[in-house]
Amino acid sequence: MTLPHVRFGPDGLAPAVVQDAADGRVLMVAWMDAEALAATLDTGEVHFHSRSRGRLWRKGETSGHILRLRGLSTDCDDDAILVTAEPAGPTCHRGTRSCFDDDSGVIADRSAAPAAPAESNLAADDSGVIKSGTAVLAASVESTVAPDDSGVIKRPPEGPEAPDGHAAPEGLAWLETLWSTIASRAAQRPDGSYTTRLLDGGVDAVGRKVTEEATEVLLAAKDDAVAQSVGAPRDATRAALSGEVADLLYHALVLMAERGLPPSDVIAILRARHDEPARHDQGS
Repeated sequence: MTLPHVRFGPDGLAPAVVQDAADGRVLMVAWMDAEALAATLDTGEVHFHSRSRGRLWRKGETSGHILRLRGLSTDCDDDAILVTAEPAGPTCHRGTRSCFDDDSGVIADRSAAPAAPAESNLAADDSGVIKSGTAVLAASVESTVAPDDSGVIKRPPEGPEAPDGHAAPEGLAWLETLWSTIASRAAQRPDGSYTTRLLDGGVDAVGRKVTEEATEVLLAAKDDAVAQSVGAPRDATRAALSGEVADLLYHALVLMAERGLPPSDVIAILRARHDEPARHDQGS
């Protein structure tokens, strides 16, 4: 990766916008000088210039939530820097994925998001995200945005494909928010939390739930297949399958938290297998 040409301001600084390499989500905005830019390229970890401290600042030097560099570019005037990075944990000091999320970890424009379907006979976990019995993964309100030639930010159109013909983002990055909530429950064990009750039961309790939910996923999938085969409406079976898969994902993450296994370890294996399609056939 080469050092881009940057027109720093009179104070020797240029704004740096950091976006998640996974889905383009803007994580934070900070300042870089020539020293920070060089350190970022030399180490592969994103550095900034701290105006309050008056020195070089490696993101995550205290929290451990570093930003691994994946790309660098400048805008059309070369006076602003776009940093593409892979975050190792929450980017914001409040513990949220992005500095543009509210304190609960939800994107600031959440009010525009559709309400989640009503669920009956379910007790909400104190996170407001996980519900006992069935874990409802709230619909992601995240969307990759990009400026057109006029500089106006536009959201991609609804549908399965983005304008460039590639598949539109599925919102998987929202799982970072769910994992942050689960990790927080594992560390703090607040009373009244369904996640806490699971974790307190140990590996056997969580493991039983994973097995149970995997079976429920299979049954829901078979129900949907039957509906498809007879040409019946599938709204109900698809919704049931989505709910059961949500349960399985949630409980699998809780099991990982109980075992102290970070999702990054699992993703690293998937990435390695992806790079060897002949051996594993995972996204060749």
